[in-house]
Amino acid sequence: MSLRVRLLPGWVWHNETTVWKKVGSLSTTAKALLGINGLLLVVVSVGTGVVLGSKSAQQNKAQETPTTTMHSTERDVESISTTSEETSSDTPTSTSAELHCGTDLDAEEVHRAANEASKKYAIEFGWIYSGQGNYDPCRDVSYVLLEQNYKGNSQFLTLTLLFHKREYVGVDSDRPQQVQKATADQDTLTITYRDWESGMADGVPNAGMAAYTSTVTYYWDGNKIAHHGTIPNAGLSRVGS
Repeated sequence: MSLRVRLLPGWVWHNETTVWKKVGSLSTTAKALLGINGLLLVVVSVGTGVVLGSKSAQQNKAQETPTTTMHSTERDVESISTTSEETSSDTPTSTSAELHCGTDLDAEEVHRAANEASKKYAIEFGWIYSGQGNYDPCRDVSYVLLEQNYKGNSQFLTLTLLFHKREYVGVDSDRPQQVQKATADQDTLTITYRDWESGMADGVPNAGMAAYTSTVTYYWDGNKIAHHGTIPNAGLSRVGS
């Protein structure tokens, strides 16, 4: 079946060949219409492409957006994690103690040393720390004094705890001692002890023991706390034994 459709003068549509065929001269009006229709077809075609291209670009962008956002989020998380670690490493911990020079008779090092020495050199009446000494974490040599907890007369035991800066290095002697006087400067500690052993050797009663003394000066020799003078009572029994 052949179908011809005449839309414009001089042109017919053949459905068998699906083309426009010229059958005569085009009128001016037909040419104008064809020109307009052709232009419209081109515009519509181009416009459709633009619209489709725009929609396609938007769809692609919408598909890419989650990936981009995820990457950005990962970078942000990494950045926060790094900052947190750097802040943590730069922030001082609660356990790190700042060093403050000067006498501190209530320092943690003092109480820890007093507790340790009281157990190691235990005596019948026990030891008491009453805040005597000059402990200073910046001094080469400093000390604190423990005393016999119960005193029946003027003769009682003392235990001198020695420190090099913040380190507790030990006691002055493991023999019975009584400190009568202690003086210190930046580099040395000088202690006057009661010399019971010499007094007893002379048969002196307790009331006269104060006259028997021995003076010792402690200092840091670069490796340890050393001393000048004789620490008395070396022949008496060890404390805590």
